[in-house]
Amino acid sequence: MKVLAIDTATDVCGIGLLLEGDRWFECASKAGLNHASFLSEGVHRILTDAGIAPSDLDLIVCSRGPGSFTGLRIGMATAKGLAAGAGVPLVSVPTLDAMAFGLEWAGAAVVPVLDAKKNRVFAAAYRGGKRISGPVDIDLNKIGPFLEKLGTVVLTGPGAELAAGQIHPLEIPVDRRNLSWNRAYTELGMKEFRHRGADAPDAGPEYLRKSDAEIKLDGGSRGATA
Repeated sequence: MKVLAIDTATDVCGIGLLLEGDRWFECASKAGLNHASFLSEGVHRILTDAGIAPSDLDLIVCSRGPGSFTGLRIGMATAKGLAAGAGVPLVSVPTLDAMAFGLEWAGAAVVPVLDAKKNRVFAAAYRGGKRISGPVDIDLNKIGPFLEKLGTVVLTGPGAELAAGQIHPLEIPVDRRNLSWNRAYTELGMKEFRHRGADAPDAGPEYLRKSDAEIKLDGGSRGATA
């Protein structure tokens, strides 16, 4: 299959392209909140380098969330636009699933952690490639008890160091491959597509919490990622 993956759940904007014969193209950049400009240029460049058009793709994959509100909206809107314009199916993949991918061999619970800002993190736990807990939106100060219930763990994701800092003096292995999970999205996206088909047209990001604007309207006080 020819699979294009788009990941905008964090401040890193990642694009990956998998072609037959396991040919792999990838680009990633710390885009901050400028995902839109990097995405349009990056998708065009990666398809041009591979010598294919959007209509040649068999599948487009994007991050579903949780993650940055702005990033997820931009990523899914871009993926939906490409999919609709090219007549290609779209599958979204949970962010934390992608961050845990590839660590199934670890003889421990794998816990991807994503900085949710305002002293909170998003986290989930996996064992043998299957989710066993979460995802949760949890106060950073409470991540220690969450982890201790799991026994031996391996932390991964861009918030792994934050979580590790909350459980001193315990020594927990930290996987520091925290730039991009593009290949994980392609592999999981193909698996999801074979299992359940494409996303419904009205499918959207999964945030785990309300946006700041929604919280203000509700009279709440807890914030969201940018």
